[in-house]
Amino acid sequence: MAIGGLGLIISAIKLMMEYPQKLTVLLAALMIAARYTDIRFFHGETVDCDPATMNHFRAYALRTAVLASALYANSIVCGWTSNSEHGYRFF
Repeated sequence: MAIGGLGLIISAIKLMMEYPQKLTVLLAALMIAARYTDIRFFHGETVDCDPATMNHFRAYALRTAVLASALYANSIVCGWTSNSEHGYRFF
């Protein structure tokens, strides 16, 4: 699951540079679906090697959704502020 988090960070950098925000939403949805599949069908474990429960999944899904939302909002703001048609450039 660390690869998914790294993917979100890479997509945030890509978003600030190219401005296609749908990539973050898609990646977050795929990460949540992968974790659900891992816990539900493959008896996924926590970092402490304990069996993961649906409560663990809910916490993971919430954290991932909040992070993806923050990255999405950040990419919009950075894309807007770095757009040269507004007459100024921060980045």
